Formats: sequence, structure tokens, C-alpha cells
Amino acid sequence: MKSTGKQSAPVRRAEFPGRTWLRTLVALLVLPWFLAGCRDRKSPADVPEFAVEAEFQRGPLQVVQRFSRSQIALSDVLVLELEADIESGYEVEMPSLESDLGKFHLLDWDDMGRHLGERGRVVHTIRYRLEPLEPGQWWLDAFAFTYRAKGQAEEEATVADRTLTTEPVQITVTSLIAEQGGELTISDIEGIVSVPRRYTWIWILIGIYGLSAGAGLLIWRQIQRRTSGGAVRVLRSAHAIAYERLQALLAEQLIESGRFKEFTERISGILRYYIEDRFGLRAPERTTEEFLVEVKEANVFEEKTRKDLARFMEHCDLVKFARYPAGIEQMKEAVEMVQSFIDRSKNEHCMIDVKTGERVMTTEAA
Repeated sequence: MKSTGKQSAPVRRAEFPGRTWLRTLVALLVLPWFLAGCRDRKSPADVPEFAVEAEFQRGPLQVVQRFSRSQIALSDVLVLELEADIESGYEVEMPSLESDLGKFHLLDWDDMGRHLGERGRVVHTIRYRLEPLEPGQWWLDAFAFTYRAKGQAEEEATVADRTLTTEPVQITVTSLIAEQGGELTISDIEGIVSVPRRYTWIWILIGIYGLSAGAGLLIWRQIQRRTSGGAVRVLRSAHAIAYERLQALLAEQLIESGRFKEFTERISGILRYYIEDRFGLRAPERTTEEFLVEVKEANVFEEKTRKDLARFMEHCDLVKFARYPAGIEQMKEAVEMVQSFIDRSKNEHCMIDVKTGERVMTTEAA
């Protein structure tokens, strides 16, 4: 750009009133991470323990088959590990598992890679996570490993001559419903257990985050007043939202039309979303197993309430996978259980922002 020969007056930038607050907020948010970085780093996750292990040998190939347990609950996950140890002059083809394994479903798998073992042998390990579908005693079929010398043509040896096959394994799957029996009911909540105070630094971080959140809220409100003229935030109680979802579900008359599987999935989702809104537990995104683990770790329910929730979720899963007979009476009982749970645990001060879905605790009733 060519100069005009005139010196323009310096332009003064407009100062944003909350700039100082923004700098302070950023500093407060960075400080906890800095403090956490000063603490000792945790060691890598330990390798899971395996209760069942069997070794198989044929020619240059040795296979180790491991299972996390021989007996698991219906809501648990079974871990299977296959390890192939072969001489360096050979190569092995690991078995290919289908997603449908009879009474088990393959959730996911993790290829742990290859590494050199003793005497230059090549070790290849794959770990699988299996989900049981039905309580009972079930057999997992044997797994076949094929091997051949490197560079050997397919026709030089038959598959049978170079195949190692493991043995079938029996796994027992238990269910809380089968063990405890009785009616599927949710008892009254006797009280919320407070979180034990273990580490002082946790409370320091909570305090810092609280101050940061307070400063951020003040800045946000100031910006909202400037940009939207002070729009009013619309809040509704968690139980009111759950009641509305339940009434909308009943209005679709899925029970009357015999669509029990769809109704069970929907009412289970309503209960999960209510638990997330009411107690802050991320229930909708979790599997039944992950949700029950989070409920136990959060320690917000009594032991009996946790077991009742586990039985209810297992009942819904059994209906979902068509492993449990369902009828109109069972569906009505499920509605009564969800209504009863909401009635006993509702809190007028636990509010949800209708626009953002944010959970807000307030001293004013909706």
C-alpha cells in the first residue's frame, strides 16, 4: 500500500470490561492442571488377572488360552486372551472370531501386537471382550491356529497337519434375578451416602474450580445482558421432565399394541435420563455393566437400592434380547416401579436448563 504522506491519528482499541476477569479465569483454570502435573504420575494400567489358563503345544507352535473368570454375572464382561508363541522360522494365523459366539457376543478386541520372546520366538497376543446374553452354563468352542514355515507353499502341507486346536471351555453365567428371586421392585431410598474425605488436594481443586465457575458465571451473565438484553433462563425440575416423558410414552399405547421390547427400551431410557438429571450420573451413554459400576463407585445409593436397580436393568436387558417372557402385567409393573422411584427421589431444587440441558441446583422451587 502506498503512503499518502499524512500521519493518521492513533486508533484506540475499545477495552472489553470483562477482559481482566477473563485473564483471571484462564489463570484459575490452568492452575489446577499445573498442580496435578506436579503430583506423581500413575503407573500404566495393570494387566488384568486371568483365573483360567491352559497351554497347548504342537510342533513349533505353543498357544496359551486365558479367561478372566469361569463364572461371571450376566451384567459382567468376560475377557479372553489368546497368545501364540512360535519359532522364528514359522508364521501363525490367529483364529477369526465372529460377533455371534452362541450365548456370547463379541463386544470388541485389542491386538496387543507381536514381540520377541525367549530364544528368538515370536509372540502374538490378542485380547477379546465377550458379553454374556443369557444366564446358564455355556460352552465356548475351541479355537484353531494354523501355521507354516515362512515361504512354504500352501500345497506342501495340508491344513490338518499344521493346525493346533484348543479345547472348549465351560463358562457359568449367573443372574441376580435367578439367585435372589422375588418380585422386581425398587425399595425406598433410605438416604444418600456422603463422599468420604480422603485427599485435601481434591477440596483445593474443587475450591479453585468453584471460584473459576463463579467468575465465569458472572462474565457470562454480563455478556448475556449486553447481547440479549437479559434473557430469562428457563428451568424445569428433573422429575417434571421425567413425568412428561413417561406420559408421552404411555400415550403411544405400545403396551396395548404388544410392542413390549420397544416399550422396555424406552422406559429404561427414561429412568436412565432421570438418574443423570437428578444425580449427575451419565447413565444414558453407558452399557448396563458400565452404569452399575458407576453407580457403585459414585456411592450415592444404599446397597439395597443398587441391587434393585441392577435387577431392573437386567430385566430390561433380558426383554430386549428376547430372553425373558414379557406381558402386559410386567410392563405395567415396570411403569409403577419407575413412577415410584421418581416419586421417592425427586428434589424440587434439582433443575434442568431446558435450552442447554445443564443440571442446576437452586434454592427456588420450579
